[in-house]
Amino acid sequence: MSGAASAIANQGSSHVARGAAPPGRWRLLAPALALWGIAAVAIALPGSGSWIVVSALGGTCLALASTVRWKALRRALGTILLWCGLFLLLGIRIMDGEGARSDPVSTSAVRTGEMITVEARLSGYGKSTTDTFGSLHWAVAQVTTASGSAPALLWLEGPLYADLGPGSVLQVTGRVAGLPPADAAAFSIRVSEWTPSRQMSWWSSIGSTAASMRSLLRAHAEAVSGVALLPGFAVGDTSLIGQELDASMRETSLTHVTAVSGANCALVTGAVLWLLGRAGLGRRGRIVVAAIALGGFVILVGPDPSVRRAAVMAAVMLVSGFGGKRAVALPALGLAVILILLISPWQALQAGFALSVAATLGILLAATPLQGRLRSRLRVPAVLALPLAVTLGAQLACGPLLLLLQPGLPVVGVPANVLVAPAIPFATGLGLIATVLGPVHSELATLILQLARPFGQWVETVATHLAAFPFARWHWPEGWIGALLLLLCQCLVLLAWALARGRLSLPGIAIRTPRSPWSRTPAPALASALVVSICGALASGIAVGTVLVTPVLTRLSTPGDWGVVMCDVGQGDALLLRAPERPGEVLVVDTGDDPAALTSCLDRFQVERISLLVLSHDDRDHTGALAAIISRVDRALIAPTAYGQTEQQRRPLQMLVEAQVPVTIADEQLRSGRTHADGGLRWRILAPRVGVTPESTNAASLVMSVEIGALRVLLLGDTARETQEALLTAHPGLRADVVKVAHHGSRDQSAELYRSLSPKLALISVGAGNRYGHPARATLRLLGELGVTVLRTDRSGMIALSMPEGGGVRLWEERLAATSTDGAASVSAVSPKLASWPQRNRRSPSSGTTPLVRRVWCC
Repeated sequence: MSGAASAIANQGSSHVARGAAPPGRWRLLAPALALWGIAAVAIALPGSGSWIVVSALGGTCLALASTVRWKALRRALGTILLWCGLFLLLGIRIMDGEGARSDPVSTSAVRTGEMITVEARLSGYGKSTTDTFGSLHWAVAQVTTASGSAPALLWLEGPLYADLGPGSVLQVTGRVAGLPPADAAAFSIRVSEWTPSRQMSWWSSIGSTAASMRSLLRAHAEAVSGVALLPGFAVGDTSLIGQELDASMRETSLTHVTAVSGANCALVTGAVLWLLGRAGLGRRGRIVVAAIALGGFVILVGPDPSVRRAAVMAAVMLVSGFGGKRAVALPALGLAVILILLISPWQALQAGFALSVAATLGILLAATPLQGRLRSRLRVPAVLALPLAVTLGAQLACGPLLLLLQPGLPVVGVPANVLVAPAIPFATGLGLIATVLGPVHSELATLILQLARPFGQWVETVATHLAAFPFARWHWPEGWIGALLLLLCQCLVLLAWALARGRLSLPGIAIRTPRSPWSRTPAPALASALVVSICGALASGIAVGTVLVTPVLTRLSTPGDWGVVMCDVGQGDALLLRAPERPGEVLVVDTGDDPAALTSCLDRFQVERISLLVLSHDDRDHTGALAAIISRVDRALIAPTAYGQTEQQRRPLQMLVEAQVPVTIADEQLRSGRTHADGGLRWRILAPRVGVTPESTNAASLVMSVEIGALRVLLLGDTARETQEALLTAHPGLRADVVKVAHHGSRDQSAELYRSLSPKLALISVGAGNRYGHPARATLRLLGELGVTVLRTDRSGMIALSMPEGGGVRLWEERLAATSTDGAASVSAVSPKLASWPQRNRRSPSSGTTPLVRRVWCC
């Protein structure tokens, strides 16, 4: 967290510092948290809005009737009516939003896939990001339908005009795709054509001016080296941040410094109030000008959820100060959450909103107590105590939520945030000055950016070096299991601390007198001390077991004699192949599109160098994570250039050339049937056809046959039925023991090929819950009828075939895979496991799972 967040911490905890909690500090925050929980459940269950309305009306009537009979309830009547009123408004808003999302025209276009033309009003600025394949462009807009206005995500072929901002109206033509009910957008539109409206409103004029200022800042930053982070600090524009720097920022928990939030709002309002105070302006005048500056800042950075939350919170505190009352941060946070959820209930399940609220709440509740402990107990200097306390408070609050996005605990996040804290206010302030000066004086704006360059480079240096630090991220499971496990540890530690410090006592157990006359801390009772010890032991056991023991056991359980590994990279492909007797020479086929998943797989199977990288074709789900492993690659083989492509347009090829990796494009010489020997492997390219330019990237897929000793593996890439049938003609008698099923198990498969191959095992690399319906039921049914054992990464995780010295092949899966109900057999065993090859299609009549057979399938 930046130093600007310290102001929030001080404001919110000023009462605590004096030892008295302000009255009513939870009066708005408690219903806000309840509203958040109800909204999160309701938007995931379409149709729940009407039940909320009925319940709120029923609760109101019951409360009014109860106060007539029981006079004691009259004191609480206001609170009850407040809660019922909020739930009533929430239910009405959800019903209205669901009505707009179920517009007949839009839903019909989703089913048929037809092109539609709609009017879209931008809700923010167009955004861009750069990855392996170039740039992606998108924008969020409100689309006008017959049923109302619904939020939509616009995918664009190029960036928006520089003067288009919030309020700008576009006529959009494209194909509509549906999104889950809980998504912030009702649907997405892949735009093929768009034109801006010529009619300008006052709101669109302001947005256009702000968009031009942002565009100028980005242009000026591009002209100055080392300031890629400055537009992010100032206005949240991260389009200049490269992949490697972005990965380092994520690894060190520094991405929030380029996402405009409460710290930026506090910095702007605090700086304006300070400058006007120096100028001698009165209190109310300062607050009015600060409110105007805050409104302009919100327009400039865009009305994102975190910005809206911070702006509402800052506005409430300014209004409170205008009336002469002391501003209290917790009620302001509660009111901000309530207003945002009533405006857009679908923010309840958005990661940005949840992290923003959790971080702010953690700072408000924990920063001041932590600061006091750091200064009194550890003698930490004041200049470090507050930034460290703010960072710890935010990290503790956000830790469980971050595990829903990525695995592991970023232990370098706290020192990274403390180190960059002094630089962030200067970088942000100078960036905002350059933004304002850009339209007026270009040279002066560039000079300001040059002055800000050392601060931006300092943040880059901290992120880059700490991300490369050994054990920068500790092992911790991701998802709800990991989040609940971490939350349990935190609650146990908090409970132990509260009991040990006398802040909490067990029911019916008195707290003993202080340990000594000069100690203010009372000694806990024996029962409380026992509970403290148990809580501490449980928390320590969970932490040590998860961080240290689990990775060691995982590494020990991973087979060291593997020959084939299918990595679990979601909806993509990534395979590792090697001869076990030559473990240092590994052939990798494709990379998938998830860098973290790919590197985790390589690290787990101890792959340091890649002797040969084969990219079967150029699609993102096969080459998207190339940047993450390109430094490990010795040489590469890639698919031929497809029709309509040039070598200069092939981003994977250009990346390999830029990294000085020797590259060979599969041509007639490689596809002539010649067998190559690499590291104990024998492989050859079987397709595409010689002398024919592939019509698409999928048609250019390399079909590869690999022999590991007596084990024959066939990799079909993303080939279609026609290509697979051509293999039978071009390579009669082709056989395989293991087949990597083409195109993630899509419907487009050749039954004749699979019958001819007569494989024992089919591997399908597929993402859980993917929107393509992969693997297709028809494909699974075909493999099941042929008696082929099917293993899928969405169920089994990583899959490895080990080849022990005694001969044969053994199967290892990362996690337990339930028996498939769609016609193909799967394997069930303890996870992770190293088990004998199962008998095909044999099922246990009692358990319904495929039993393990204690025999080795020999090659």
